[in-house]
Amino acid sequence: MASQMPVVKSYKYSTYMYGGVFWNTNYIATGSSPMQLKFSPLMGNLYYWKNSNGKQGTIIKDQSMIISTSANYSFTSGPIGLTYPIVDNPNNPKNVTIKLSYKGAGVGVTFPLGSNNSISNGSNASWKLNKQYTDFLNKNGSDLDAYYLEGTTNITGAGKTTSVSSSATVKIGALYYFGDIPAQDVIFTDSFTIPSFTASVVSE
Repeated sequence: MASQMPVVKSYKYSTYMYGGVFWNTNYIATGSSPMQLKFSPLMGNLYYWKNSNGKQGTIIKDQSMIISTSANYSFTSGPIGLTYPIVDNPNNPKNVTIKLSYKGAGVGVTFPLGSNNSISNGSNASWKLNKQYTDFLNKNGSDLDAYYLEGTTNITGAGKTTSVSSSATVKIGALYYFGDIPAQDVIFTDSFTIPSFTASVVSE
């Protein structure tokens, strides 16, 4: 299962995507704590599209996908946490894995790190998946519910309050069926900021 962490700290419904920050607790513990960025396509906003002539097309889901995701997760004030995206080998990372959920069934997909895909550790952690190609429908015909970028944060400063902000740019490739004219491929780019939030730093 591609499971969602239980506490949503902040979220944003943008034009074509939902983005949320999830933790295991309302607070962040000193030492190492997990974090999760969840992204879901808003199919209600993608299902129909009108071309330049005003003709409405319907999305062909099995030929539409998430092309790329670029996301940032930053500690901006108070104790500053350092976040490390999950990779295969922290000492010599070669791959980053994201989790996909199709109608509750989870799967991990691995991307090689290099010119097309990269991660960055630190107070402003980032994931850049330039060739993601996550299908809206899997081979069993199940819809993409969400995908997750995950990491761990190390922080000190128990008893204080920290602030976190996140943002993302997601590129979507959608194919639309019009019936009496050829199908048309459309690229949507959705850039959005997930509202900042504060949290207590607690010693554990």
